[in-house]
Amino acid sequence: MNTKTSHGKICVQIRRARAEDFDEILRINAESSPHVAELNDEDLCRVVALASIALVATDSARVLAYLLAMSSSVVYAGEEFQSFLARFNEPFLYIDQVGVCAAARGSGIATQMYACLERRCYELGIFTLGCGVNLQPANPVSMGFHRKIGFERIGELETRDGQFVALLRKNTLPLAP
Repeated sequence: MNTKTSHGKICVQIRRARAEDFDEILRINAESSPHVAELNDEDLCRVVALASIALVATDSARVLAYLLAMSSSVVYAGEEFQSFLARFNEPFLYIDQVGVCAAARGSGIATQMYACLERRCYELGIFTLGCGVNLQPANPVSMGFHRKIGFERIGELETRDGQFVALLRKNTLPLAP
């Protein structure tokens, strides 16, 4: 699926993540710390294997961003994911990680990836998206982004590793016929 943009936005192709993307995903993950959980090779392989949706955004030369999301039907031990499981009876898609390389931040790539994710949700018949955004250490850019695209804060969670996270939810609607 190709996504084209204008007005200073980067033109990217969004596709499924592949094993040959892992080095670049790990590079972006390291650049995005502490706002996403740091991954090593083994962690990334495990999370991608569990992920219901694993996407990358690429330009003609390299991976610029990645997104990993879990369906509520997946067996996943992540604390934030488990918090959503305890709160909702309906199916949901939990966005576990999103990372955009430092050079491409603010270029609209995350918006494009989330739009792709929402289209996939419609196809799966899932109309609730969830994610966590760090409050400690604070991630105001991510919080502002999620609010702008319609996420609302539904709670907070203090994780075992000492982070304080806002739990966010977005209800999506089925596409009209």
